[in-house]
Amino acid sequence: MKSIDKKIKRLVEDNQVKTITLDVFDTILMRKVWPEDQQFITVADKWLPYFREIISPEITRDKLYSWRQYARDELFRAQYELSTERQESNGEFDVSLELWFGHLIDLMINIYAVKLLLSERKRLLDTMIAIEMEVEKESLKPNIALIKTIRSIKHNNPDIKVYFLSDMYLGSDEIKELLGHFEIDIFDNGVSSMSVGLTKHSGGMFYGVHKTSVLDESFSIFDNLHIGDNEHSDHKMARQAGSMAFLYHPYRFRRLRTKIGSAKVALVRRSM
Repeated sequence: MKSIDKKIKRLVEDNQVKTITLDVFDTILMRKVWPEDQQFITVADKWLPYFREIISPEITRDKLYSWRQYARDELFRAQYELSTERQESNGEFDVSLELWFGHLIDLMINIYAVKLLLSERKRLLDTMIAIEMEVEKESLKPNIALIKTIRSIKHNNPDIKVYFLSDMYLGSDEIKELLGHFEIDIFDNGVSSMSVGLTKHSGGMFYGVHKTSVLDESFSIFDNLHIGDNEHSDHKMARQAGSMAFLYHPYRFRRLRTKIGSAKVALVRRSM
């Protein structure tokens, strides 16, 4: 970690960096479980009593997990078809938790042929979102070493601004809630792909924050250092847009973690 600290600080010093952008998940906030589907299964387990009480006692955890994935895919297809009909070239979108989980509720209502009052639907939706955020907080831990590095850079360079850029279905405010929960105070602002409709994966987010004032009116990608763990989204696309980039690999055992987690998810899928 000391070598990483030195490399980042050297990049800042040698290149007259004015801003730093950071990926969030598996860079600043580390996932304890992988792949993410394991977390979705945990959430479905916590949702289950509420769905059984309000919609049907026949609902199972695995059905909720499966239909959660289907609901998002269906919304993506609908948005893609709409953008194609309008001949929109962007094609970058994500769905908010409110839209995603609301659609899941509506699917389950239709499957089990029940009726809900609007107040009941809203109460269930609010509970689902609260549980999602609760499990996120339980499943994450702050990357203390990297946070200390960024704090040190800001202390020694008070004019440097730090922002987060995240390809994530959570909105910018929801990510700020997670950062606040872990008392991470290094960021001046930040955006998620869900909130701005642009992704790092395509490069659109890097160009977008450069051309607009969504982060700060004075932000320039050409004076920026981006740090993240994804070789394509956080390194290749950042550099292609004109930013300096540092590829951050925090997990020495990422492959083992992924292999074990994938095996657990596969067991659930086979049981459906």
